[in-house]
Amino acid sequence: MAVITFLSDFGLTDGYVGIVKGVIKGINPDAEIIDITHDIKPWAVQDAAWVLFNASRFFPAGSIHLAVVDPAVGSARRRVAIASRDMIFVGPDSGIFSLITDDTSHAVELSNRRFFREDLSTSFHARDIFGPVAAHLSAGTDLSDLGQQMEISSLNRIRTEPLTESPLCLTGSIVYIDRFGNLITNIPNDRVGNDARLIAGETSLRLQATYASVEVGAPLAFKGSHGFIEIALNQGCAAEGLGIGCGAAVRVEQRS
Repeated sequence: MAVITFLSDFGLTDGYVGIVKGVIKGINPDAEIIDITHDIKPWAVQDAAWVLFNASRFFPAGSIHLAVVDPAVGSARRRVAIASRDMIFVGPDSGIFSLITDDTSHAVELSNRRFFREDLSTSFHARDIFGPVAAHLSAGTDLSDLGQQMEISSLNRIRTEPLTESPLCLTGSIVYIDRFGNLITNIPNDRVGNDARLIAGETSLRLQATYASVEVGAPLAFKGSHGFIEIALNQGCAAEGLGIGCGAAVRVEQRS
């Protein structure tokens, strides 16, 4: 039985998360549902895309990832299911799947209403479409039964600054800020030497091994547990303390 993960911007105040889980269980009582998070900022597709990419890597092959951050719910935007990295991702074509696809991925546009709830709302597709589809997939429904195949290249994508590289310099950007205020970059750990210097805005930092390598309140850069370089304040919020936000350029200078 495949695991279903669930990520959204619904929060835990209004009952939306529980309702979607109830629908899933009604279709497949044996479904195992694991919450990734429901505290994505409302409509923050870029944040959701990063969290989904980062978290999904730690689930077993065959997992089904239900991900719903959908600013255009009820509009003509497409509803999709994507097979990628030996898993299946279900949700709106909002850009939320920008970081999980590659040339080996394939997708279908969800159009077979047999796998939806009978009464469809215009504002709760997680309940009426995406949750039911995830449930049917977990019970053995084949991806090809859900709708027509579509080109991966046609999916909506968030705009991200690509890595650029010269012999002694690697330039990337801040792609996510976690709840501690840590600034997460798109620069892979394995592309950066331990003696490198990182520059973001007016801040220049040498890489450190741990938070405790610097005094409380001091900034540091380090190789993050998720595989990408981070900037933090020891027991503080780097985003506020350094005045750096998502999209800001980050430069890594390697020693010759």
